[in-house]
Amino acid sequence: MKKESLTFFKYIQCLQFHEQLFSTGMNTTVEKGRHYETIAAEKLQSDHWRIVERNFRAHRYEADIIAVDGRDLVFVEVKFRKNNDDFDPGKSITQKKMKNIRFCAKYFLQIHPEYSDYYCRFDTIILVNYGGEIKFIHYKNAFY
Repeated sequence: MKKESLTFFKYIQCLQFHEQLFSTGMNTTVEKGRHYETIAAEKLQSDHWRIVERNFRAHRYEADIIAVDGRDLVFVEVKFRKNNDDFDPGKSITQKKMKNIRFCAKYFLQIHPEYSDYYCRFDTIILVNYGGEIKFIHYKNAFY
């Protein structure tokens, strides 16, 4: 009986957490991120890239897009920015984020040895909203 009530209590806590999560609008940030990642993936596919994975997770780290461009296995980080004249694309990805994406790359290659002959590359795609028009900026070899 105690075990059931404890489980029920945990269930109520979980429901309260989800209500709080959705009421703060946090889910819209995730939805926006997925939306812009989809735009980036579609653009890459139109450039004849093959999308291997999206939102690949290695423990608590994530790579937005993993794709093949020729003989390159590319790990792509997607960012969205509103029109901002003083925006510095070089600062859009922190050293910590770069380290996390490198970790994802190592983990991905461990579980997918079929890509071991590919060159590994890290790109950044930044989608910038200029008055309702989305500009696509692609930095190849953005970091190592």
